[in-house]
Amino acid sequence: MDKLLKQAMSIEPTFRHADTCEFIYQLSTRKQEGATKVSVTLIDRNPLKFWRVTSIILFISLVISLVN
Repeated sequence: MDKLLKQAMSIEPTFRHADTCEFIYQLSTRKQEGATKVSVTLIDRNPLKFWRVTSIILFISLVISLVN
């Protein structure tokens, strides 16, 4: 959003939007892009936490299987 506003308010006319409709279109498509939320898996967000949790679960499973 900041980049879009900087382009619209640029001092150099060549860097600005050629038409107001172009600016409005970019604003409207930015809102739609922000509305779609992409979920990121735990292994991508925090791989260390993922492997710690996986290891703990496997360890508990091993202990339970050895006790029985």
